[in-house]
Amino acid sequence: MLTKKGWERLVPQKNNRYWYLEHRARYEFCKSFVSNKLVLDAGCGEGYGSSLLSEVAKIVEAIDINKNAIADAQAKYKRANLRFKVMDCRALTFKDSFFDVVCSFEVLEHIKQPQRYISEIHRVLKKGGLFILSTPNIERNPLVGTNPYHVKEYSLKEFKEVLGAFFGNRIEFYGQHWPLKAKQFYNSFLARGIYKIKRRFGIKRLIPAKIRAKAEKIIFGYSIQEGLTAKDFVISTKNLDEAEQFIAICTNIHHREHRDSKDTKKYKLIGTQISADTRRLKA
Repeated sequence: MLTKKGWERLVPQKNNRYWYLEHRARYEFCKSFVSNKLVLDAGCGEGYGSSLLSEVAKIVEAIDINKNAIADAQAKYKRANLRFKVMDCRALTFKDSFFDVVCSFEVLEHIKQPQRYISEIHRVLKKGGLFILSTPNIERNPLVGTNPYHVKEYSLKEFKEVLGAFFGNRIEFYGQHWPLKAKQFYNSFLARGIYKIKRRFGIKRLIPAKIRAKAEKIIFGYSIQEGLTAKDFVISTKNLDEAEQFIAICTNIHHREHRDSKDTKKYKLIGTQISADTRRLKA
């Protein structure tokens, strides 16, 4: 949801069901890695995903720069092991080597200083900890380029480069694939035309879900939202170039030494690679 104050938020009760399920699928994927772990959800938004992770995690610290989003999350999602805080992902107040797992979905493309953001995530991760994040595929996602709040969108090569500077070759890449009906709709001439108009004239608000669902049924004979579940959004290591979103699981294999500067170029990586696979934290 694009709010009046310029923030982009997904609110399950206000956004259409399709987009909620697409986002939820990523949290369901992450959930299998956080059992009994200390977890940071960086860029938690409205908090529905943080709440989902807290069902199995030991503790979930959920942060977002949007004060209204955090206030809503605190009011809606109440669990003893779940805490929401207003915080900038580029300036975390947590101590070094604090978290077992950090998840951060659809955040990278919003940040002007990605190195500073990733450096901070790296700093608060324990050695052997996991950083799980996602971002749209600029070369495949038909909606890429239409969002005025995305600072930069990434190709697979660029995604690998920005993460590799901090995590080396200890990264597993996955792709999230849309259901067939969704691909048919969003790759259609009509849908592409609509989004070109939105981009050309700076139209930020989406077509109301009810109107869109009716239009889909008239034009295509079905609504892409009908009968969908989060499981319909396949996450796999196969066919990465064809994925609409990229997901990476990065393992922290280094210690970091800070050299009296916030510039990420002043950080020095030291230490040796560990042999544990990323799946280790599922146990």
